Amino acid sequence: MEILFTHKLLSQIIKNKSERLMEKYRFVQNGYMHIKSNTNIVDMGKILERMETQDHEYENLLRKVDSLERELEMLNKDMDVTIKR
Repeated sequence: MEILFTHKLLSQIIKNKSERLMEKYRFVQNGYMHIKSNTNIVDMGKILERMETQDHEYENLLRKVDSLERELEMLNKDMDVTIKR
């Protein structure tokens, strides 16, 4: 009888812990399902690789924009100097 009670108690503890973990990581699963449905990619490694590639492209574009803004600023200064002459 004690074994049956112990078994039921442990079963309930495991079930509760499992439910808490599932709730904790539900947002990860939802995010994965959203990405999967929008990209048709099911391999998590490929999803991460694609996200990393996009991050690098975004960083490169930001650097390029910064460089072009500095170049434009220098051209505007040169134009101002030329006009003032």
